Amino acid sequence: MKQQSFALTLAALSSALGYGQATATASAPLNTSGLNLGVVNGTFRYGATASESFQTGYGQNQGVTEQTDLSGSLIYATRSLRAPFNAIYTGGVLFSNQRNYGTTTFQSLALSQGHILKNWSFGVSDIVSYLPQSPTLGLSGVPGTGDLGFSPVTGIDTPAQNILTFNSNRVSNTATGNASRKITARTAVTADVSYGILHYFDNDSLNTRQISADLGLNHEIDPRTSVGVNVNYSVFTFGNYLVGSQGGDDASFTTRAASVRAQRQFSRALSGFVSVGPQWVNSSSQLGIPSRLSVYASAGVTYVRRFGTFSGSYNRGANGGSGALPGAFSDSVTGSASRAFGHNYAISGNVGYARTSGLGSSVNSRLIVLPGVGNYGDFNSTFAGAQVTRRISDSFSAFASYTAFDQTYGNVQNIPGAVSGVIQSFSIGASWYPRSTNLGQF
Repeated sequence: MKQQSFALTLAALSSALGYGQATATASAPLNTSGLNLGVVNGTFRYGATASESFQTGYGQNQGVTEQTDLSGSLIYATRSLRAPFNAIYTGGVLFSNQRNYGTTTFQSLALSQGHILKNWSFGVSDIVSYLPQSPTLGLSGVPGTGDLGFSPVTGIDTPAQNILTFNSNRVSNTATGNASRKITARTAVTADVSYGILHYFDNDSLNTRQISADLGLNHEIDPRTSVGVNVNYSVFTFGNYLVGSQGGDDASFTTRAASVRAQRQFSRALSGFVSVGPQWVNSSSQLGIPSRLSVYASAGVTYVRRFGTFSGSYNRGANGGSGALPGAFSDSVTGSASRAFGHNYAISGNVGYARTSGLGSSVNSRLIVLPGVGNYGDFNSTFAGAQVTRRISDSFSAFASYTAFDQTYGNVQNIPGAVSGVIQSFSIGASWYPRSTNLGQF
């Protein structure tokens, strides 16, 4: 289904990071690992974080393991209103004493360029990430790096990763182009095209490609309320799935959907949207996915104040199966929050739950290539994390965080890389984020 453009996502993220600051002269709230100082248009933010994590539940009951995290982030937003450009980078290295885990890196880069004319607006964006696990907590998507309270920098339309997997290096990338044309003062036609990949380097999971196209009609009822209709067509393709596949026999399935959408700005601080409609699923004969009609739904709420932010979302629909299943249907709920207390303390956190089931009705022996891929019943995936941050100076802060993951699924066999049971992590660390650098007008 049609999602918000990444330009709007970065704008909302920048607002959340700044607790709704409107001008550069506003006094900066608490530095929670540097991220909550905000991104005023035309400025450049950067910083670094070091932390130590103690974990239980990884691997074959190895007891308590340790991990050292060194990371950093770069955030930039232009001043231009006619050609806005935004960029967010997060990356780092993880040193672990876990067996078969060793040293890994993570990288995420999100870029968005828009161009606004009198009646037209255009935008392109690209989001790429390299992670050793499913993106879950914080801006980087990696727990223990001190950035809890914000959504991960991952592709909005990248094949969904609702099934938690670890120790499985993957790259995801989403390229999106969108255009909008005003046909009246309050009505506009929109079109979006996106291409996303989810690729596993160790060949232990299903590589997935997704191509999506959206067409919508939006109408502004008043300055705070808008409604619209949208149609979507998506194709999901899986490589290395068929027995004996030489790259030309990739299996695939398609989705078609139509929805109505309403969006409301309830106040300066509170906004929300809801989108719902039917979704049809059809597959190539190789996958053995029966055609089905289901309900697509998406809803979200955002609350932004100077000293605190909150966002929550609900999504329901077909997706790529997270590399563990050849197509899946999921219900997922996520939330993030951040709140400053005075000038020296803040708390932040993320929480999420997903119930995911395979689209296939049975295991077809012709399709089994990867060990453990088949019909495993429902996956129930839960994650949560909380972080307390203490301001030390204008540029330094310290934090302590706790994260927990829990996942169960119906079959006793293990799916490569999939989390089974409970994983817990406690982290302590420090961050350095100097004041913003004014880069002027580009």
